[in-house]
Amino acid sequence: MAGRIKGITVEIGGDTTGLETALSDVNKQSKSLQNELKEVQRALKFDPGNTTLIAQQQEILSERIAATSQKLQQLKSVQSQVEQQFQSGQLGVEQYRAFQRELETTEGQLNGLRTQLQQSQQTMQDLARNTQDLETYFNATGTTVADFADVLGNKLTTAIQNGTASAAQIDQAITKIGQAAIGADVDVERFRTALQQVGEGGSIAQVADDIQQMRNELTPVPSVVDNVRASLQSVEAASSGLTAELKQVQAALRLDPNNITLVRQQQDLLGQSIQQTEQKLNGLKQAQQQVEAAFASGDLGVAEYRAFQREIGQTEAQLSSFNSALQRSRSEQQGVAQATQQLSRYFEASGTSVQEFAHVLGPQLTASIAQGRASSQQLQQALTQIGREALGAGADLDRFRSALQQAGSGTSDLQRLQRELQDIERQAEQTTDAVEGIGDGIKAGLAGLAGAGGLAATVQQALDVSTLDTKIEIMFDVPESSRASVRDAINGVAAYGVDAEEALQGVQRQWALNKDASDSSNTAIVKGAGMIASAYSAIDFNELIQESYEMGKSMGITQEEALGMTKSLLDVGFPAEQLDIISEYGTQLKMAGYNAEEIQAIIAAGVDTGSWNIDNLLDGIKEGRIRMAEFGQEIPKSMTELLSKTDVSKEKFQQWGKDVASGGKKGSKAMNEVSKWLSTIEDDTTRLALGTAIFGRC
Repeated sequence: MAGRIKGITVEIGGDTTGLETALSDVNKQSKSLQNELKEVQRALKFDPGNTTLIAQQQEILSERIAATSQKLQQLKSVQSQVEQQFQSGQLGVEQYRAFQRELETTEGQLNGLRTQLQQSQQTMQDLARNTQDLETYFNATGTTVADFADVLGNKLTTAIQNGTASAAQIDQAITKIGQAAIGADVDVERFRTALQQVGEGGSIAQVADDIQQMRNELTPVPSVVDNVRASLQSVEAASSGLTAELKQVQAALRLDPNNITLVRQQQDLLGQSIQQTEQKLNGLKQAQQQVEAAFASGDLGVAEYRAFQREIGQTEAQLSSFNSALQRSRSEQQGVAQATQQLSRYFEASGTSVQEFAHVLGPQLTASIAQGRASSQQLQQALTQIGREALGAGADLDRFRSALQQAGSGTSDLQRLQRELQDIERQAEQTTDAVEGIGDGIKAGLAGLAGAGGLAATVQQALDVSTLDTKIEIMFDVPESSRASVRDAINGVAAYGVDAEEALQGVQRQWALNKDASDSSNTAIVKGAGMIASAYSAIDFNELIQESYEMGKSMGITQEEALGMTKSLLDVGFPAEQLDIISEYGTQLKMAGYNAEEIQAIIAAGVDTGSWNIDNLLDGIKEGRIRMAEFGQEIPKSMTELLSKTDVSKEKFQQWGKDVASGGKKGSKAMNEVSKWLSTIEDDTTRLALGTAIFGRC
């Protein structure tokens, strides 16, 4: 730096000397101070809040300012001499410009050093003030920095505890602590002003009061609906526990439907669920007048009001569902007991067993009866098939069942039942003889009914055709030209092993639902349903006809395509006993914008997870679509607070809700984006809270 002015000679204090020599001492001092300052600043990077280092920094800066001022003063004192030498030609242009640069550089350094000193002094003041503010908060609230480690993070917490935090870090800590302790929307400036009262003569007690007031202002006043829900929390908790246990019992019952212990547990849990749900419904209805008044006065928003109304409706529906389930369970238990008793009486009276009728019942039904797993409907079906096989195709089955119901358990009762069965068989033979053209040869064939096929099968077919034609004429509203197709359809379904009466009712339902369809189209559908029902014993043929029709209507596909979807899902393991939920949740997914192929893939993916409780998966999707549509109209404050912790704005989230509500491809795309976004949230607590708010479960 000094080399730039080498060769310039000036007079200083009456002595003529080189300018470089005159400035050598001050330049050496400045360089030494500069090196020392670098060491201090390097240390401050590792310990920015160290007051000793900051003090040294300020001291060195002051000394450098003094030395640089002295140098600048010396340069300015000889400036006129340098000007004269340049004008007279004693000094070259390069030396003259070098002097000017030295002068400007020194003045710039002096200004820079003064700025650094001011910044250092300000840092010291900020550090002292921020440290005091933080201590004031801890004293006013009885807390420590460790209480906020989850908010500040380990690194900042440790720095504050060790006294190594910078002024900026402590300032950041105060803001974070205020938001965590008072609320995300806290007025930070007001919070800081409250803390600084102590330095202005205020008291710690006053600071504590001000902090509490800010907290109260940011804590929302619970609405009447919030109060109702709070009062029902214990009921909700009990109901949730009962529902979870009930689902476990029902899952076990699917594998062992007549297990008396499980049936009793189911009924007991249903009874308790009914009591809890009645208690919740009563609480909601008692508060209904208050809610109506709050809504009318404007104290309750539209979204909360609608949500309350939905909750009443959902609770009423849930109560009705529990009552129906309990009634069905009791009826099924009673039906199984009665049918089992009737079968046992017949086997005892005839000296036979269920295994002897396996060729009629089929291996699945035979095994279910032998193992005590058959339903009441299956047992009644077995009674019908056994009665026809043993007593004759024309046997009076109503009288057969009545005889079994009235029979006692004593020896005389058993003998009376045997006589009654023989009489029913004789009557069936007489009925057979009355059929035109049958004669004595057929009668002999009936007596040997144990042999399959032959004349016995011909007689049964003749009787069934006559009866079937009559039923078709009475039950079906179809032209005469269609009756043959109907009869063929019924016989075709029965050939798959579906009970004849069940086949008749299912075919009648199909033709009634699809009056405008061709006979061939309806026939194809009932035969397809018959194949599925025969392959899966838990499938009810009538229910399958109805469900496939509703699936087609709700998903915008044909009934044949609906049956194809059902068969595909059953083949990959979809539980047959939950068939009805395909239509229920398929409708919701269709409304959300998914097409039939995507709906099938979603349900199949649920099966693929290994969870048999598909209802849980689809219920979450259904609830998510409903809630997202509501968020498209209004986002509550609690949701806004959760969103503030993520990278998605309130406006973006609300647009997702609007897209979901509109349905179509836009709706399904929005739901997919929401699901993917949730999976990217790193904070477990935030992700769980958002997942619960959207899908009703995590």
